[in-house]
Amino acid sequence: MLSIQPVIVLAADAQRLQTIYNRAMGRGVRLSLYIDDIFETGYNAANSATVKTRQPDDMPIAGLPLRDEK
Repeated sequence: MLSIQPVIVLAADAQRLQTIYNRAMGRGVRLSLYIDDIFETGYNAANSATVKTRQPDDMPIAGLPLRDEK
């Protein structure tokens, strides 16, 4: 499936990803969260459960898809 939205992919280290996550949450930006743990589970329900076991400052963030108005 093709995305109709423009997509920008950036790279960042773990600390920068945490900073981006904190700022996005503080501003109410819509986001998805990918942490390292979800790549070990194999299915969506386990992915969600894995994220719920972590505290916001203790998440090994692997990716942050963000979507918001300009």
